[in-house]
Amino acid sequence: MALFVIALAAIDRVDAGETGIIFGEGNTLCSKYEQLSYDVHTTGPTADYYKYDAWIRGYLTAINVWATPDHDISGANGITSVYAWIHRYCTNNASSPLHLAMKDLIADLYNQQFRSVKR
Repeated sequence: MALFVIALAAIDRVDAGETGIIFGEGNTLCSKYEQLSYDVHTTGPTADYYKYDAWIRGYLTAINVWATPDHDISGANGITSVYAWIHRYCTNNASSPLHLAMKDLIADLYNQQFRSVKR
């Protein structure tokens, strides 16, 4: 039984080099996420779409918890702007994994929020 659990866990993760170990939907190409997002507007959300949505929200939550208790990395524009950013990224980088979109999103949001902070 333990061997089965270890094998199952290995299926859902990838060593992404400098990014670290990536679990779940972050390993999938942006093109897959874009197709699921398109389907939401044409046929409605699917179970697969909700898995991606949960993965994205979990990623953002982890960043928020890691930063400070009252921090929201999505900034003043909220989650809607996050999804718009991911859409733009994935449209231009269809063969990139979703975790790279998130990595670049966080860098961009961080730079926007703290660029004007005076030291």
